Parts: sequence; structure tokens; C-alpha cells
Amino acid sequence: MPGNLYLYIGEKDKVYKVSYKKDGKYNSITEIANEKVLLIAINYSTANRKPLNAQHISFDEIQLNDTGGFEYTSEEIERRLYNFNNYGFMNAEMLSKQDIISLPKSIIIPQNRQKQLLYKYIEQKYPQLMKSLPFLVEQHIRECKQVDLEHKLLVKQAMKLKNNQ
Repeated sequence: MPGNLYLYIGEKDKVYKVSYKKDGKYNSITEIANEKVLLIAINYSTANRKPLNAQHISFDEIQLNDTGGFEYTSEEIERRLYNFNNYGFMNAEMLSKQDIISLPKSIIIPQNRQKQLLYKYIEQKYPQLMKSLPFLVEQHIRECKQVDLEHKLLVKQAMKLKNNQ
């Protein structure tokens, strides 16, 4: 059976485990209210109801509210889907026909110190996940950088086409 683990890494380099409610809200942590945090979502397989193998990881940078909580609103979801909505099904020719060619939003990947904090936390709390987690993190970062590069190249090609029209 699969499981999910949600973590925040706060501005003071502390890792917090946070629970996610089905209504799109994360439980509040008042200690880090109003902070911008790195949200880490880890999906894993289980054996005997214990985490066994990390299957997927994602990173997001979120701003907590004044109670230390966070809720995905329609604006938040739209912001997170910006690159997909603007470049996901586009080619340079299609993009060049737009009045304004917007730049892609930057990707969210952890800094080296955040990766080390994550690894240390997982090693202490979920050591079994450490067999697959470092590889999964690095693979995710490579994939994100590749997609980011593809979006930038697409915009460059579209700008060339637009300037030649």
C-alpha cells in the first residue's frame, strides 16, 4: 500500500513533518507562521505498514499564513501550472503567434543544504527510505532542469520566429 510524507524545511533550516488534509489544506505549525518554506512531498511503497521504498518526490516553495498553515487555492494551483499551461503543448511557431511571449517561471529545486537536511531527517526517522531517496532526488532535479532548459529554448526559438515575421 502506498504512503505519503509531507515535510517543510523552514528558513531556520529545521525540518517539520506536516500532515495533509483531504480538503487541500496542510496542518498549521505556528512556530513557522509567515515563513516561506520548501514543501517536500514523498510518495513511498510500504511493507507491513512501514515505509519501504521512495517512489516519487516533488518540491515546492510556499508561503505560510499567519497561523503557519497553507491551503491550495485556485490562484495557487494556477501559479503552479503556469509553465505547463503556457508551454506544455506549444511549439515555437505557435508561441511566436502570441502577442506577448512570456518567460517561463523558475523551477523549484532544493539547495544543497536543504538536501542535506532532508537526508539527515529521513536517515533518522525513515532509514529504509534512504536506499532510494538520494537517487530519486537527483533524478527529479535533473528532470526539472531539463524541462526548464526546454522551455527557455522554446521561448528563444519563438522570439526568433516572431522577430523574422
